[in-house]
Amino acid sequence: KQWTAQEIVGQHLRVLYPPGGVAADGTAEDHLLHAAARGEYIGEGTRMRKDGTFFAARTVLTALREGGRLTGFSKITQDLTAERAHARTLERA
Repeated sequence: KQWTAQEIVGQHLRVLYPPGGVAADGTAEDHLLHAAARGEYIGEGTRMRKDGTFFAARTVLTALREGGRLTGFSKITQDLTAERAHARTLERA
């Protein structure tokens, strides 16, 4: 998503969400709360690159615990742009 590790590590998850922090699948805060309560959030929605462009994404957000205490989160985001373009090509064919 065009960020360097130095720019993005330690930043709040909401920097990857559309302006205002709300995507069709909810807010960063909603997703963090879900992961904290259930161990993991998996969903798809619009996310934002560093340059401000948007893309369809699948996100897996996992709560990290040490001794039962929440210590942070791990986030993996898959850019679905190519997958969605391929699906549209197949639909047209």
